[in-house]
Amino acid sequence: MRVELIILFLVSLILTSCSNDEKKSVAITQRNYPIDSFKNYSFNLVNTDYEFDMKSRKFKIDFYKFSDSIKLSRTEENKIAKVFFEKFIDTLTNDNIVVDQNEMMIMPNSGDSFYIYYKGFNKSFIRIVNGDYKNIDDLPDKEKNILLFKKNLLNILKQNPDFKRCLDTLKSVKKYDDRMFL
Repeated sequence: MRVELIILFLVSLILTSCSNDEKKSVAITQRNYPIDSFKNYSFNLVNTDYEFDMKSRKFKIDFYKFSDSIKLSRTEENKIAKVFFEKFIDTLTNDNIVVDQNEMMIMPNSGDSFYIYYKGFNKSFIRIVNGDYKNIDDLPDKEKNILLFKKNLLNILKQNPDFKRCLDTLKSVKKYDDRMFL
């Protein structure tokens, strides 16, 4: 009887400790990101052909002197905020560069850049060098999150009629692009 009690005690102790470890690991992976805290953040998406400022909602095509406003619904803003926090973009600081190691880097590069601002101050800079990124799973988590943030952000924005209209304008005026890249 005594041996059974000791075994029962040990089994319950093991199960209790496993349960606590599981709760700790869940707490680490889950993040609390209220939508109101996204109001402290802003970012500019800078592409070779256009620039989109999330705070002012301005879309600009510099080589054509075109500017337009993008109206985002509350749902779109919430989706963008969710992706922003889920991909840990708020935790990035300084300069962050994502490079496909399997491709040659040609300069100047026509990749995308993000300027991240917190309460109006520059928090970080993200540069995504063009590449196929076929083996995204082989990248470090930080670089993988940056690429997934860009992909998800563009998927959300491309569903927006104002953003689509601006991209259509970009496509139609591309023939007037007389910039030379050396």
